[in-house]
Amino acid sequence: MSRRALLLLAAAAALAGLAVLTLLVLGARRRATLLEGLEYLEALAYREPGGRPLLLDVCRPEGVEAGAGLPGVLYLHGGGWRSGSRSRSLPEVTALARRGFVVFNADYRLSGEAPFPAAIQDVRCALAWARRHAAAYGADPARLGLFGTSAGGHLALLAALAPAGAPFDAAGGACGPFEPPAAVVSWYGPTDFLDEAYEDAGRRDGPVAAWLGATRSEDPELYRLASPVAHVDAEDPPVLLIHGEADALVPLGQARVLAEVLERTGVPVELLRVANAGHGFQPADPSRPIEPGWEAILERTASWLREPPARR
Repeated sequence: MSRRALLLLAAAAALAGLAVLTLLVLGARRRATLLEGLEYLEALAYREPGGRPLLLDVCRPEGVEAGAGLPGVLYLHGGGWRSGSRSRSLPEVTALARRGFVVFNADYRLSGEAPFPAAIQDVRCALAWARRHAAAYGADPARLGLFGTSAGGHLALLAALAPAGAPFDAAGGACGPFEPPAAVVSWYGPTDFLDEAYEDAGRRDGPVAAWLGATRSEDPELYRLASPVAHVDAEDPPVLLIHGEADALVPLGQARVLAEVLERTGVPVELLRVANAGHGFQPADPSRPIEPGWEAILERTASWLREPPARR
């Protein structure tokens, strides 16, 4: 290789290294900005299935003392049950902490590590851990809600609506008896895996089949069991569903069908439709904003979790 070629390679490598360094610096600055005025406690183990620690973080306003009685919420990230982590959830987590919440931000086992029902058992164990330790971190255990986005929204709904016991709770009562959350919020989460309009649930190579270990045609009963809409009863906690009208990945009908069943059953429910919003509340038409906007969505989420509506 010529000297000129070597110099060009060295320059390219240096530029690539500089680009990576720049991204790391920008990421660190963004993290510092998000966490300004907040306390963030990292990597607390809430259970160890098979000896592998599962971790959560706690985010709260600075200066909060034990027994402060703030509302609490367990947050669950999205990622199609096969990707994602709590480390990518800072915008949602810090937004709620700034609104006076103690936020428990949990990881759970993904489909590549353990299929259904591992993740839902993890979520219920994380909820139990958060309730046991809520007062120590300044939260009121009686005001502990569940909030998730996309696959995390599905898990929040399933954890709250499904009955106690197998297969939703850890074997042998390892995490204690199930106690439902005070309220639930799901942003663009699936609710009905048997719905033909939800195309991702019907794909052999899709995320739902990877998580459940079978296709819909192979095991429709398993798909029903993993669907929050199949478990609604009159004792369920209040549910807020926020969904984009233009969501092509998880259709709006997924939120609508659950809202209708909850309404008929007498469970307090609200469906907030976001105009011009696709999955993740990305604008379907970039030339127009979503409506309601990000801040209004956050305010509605916080108000539902802070003061859930009373049962009728």
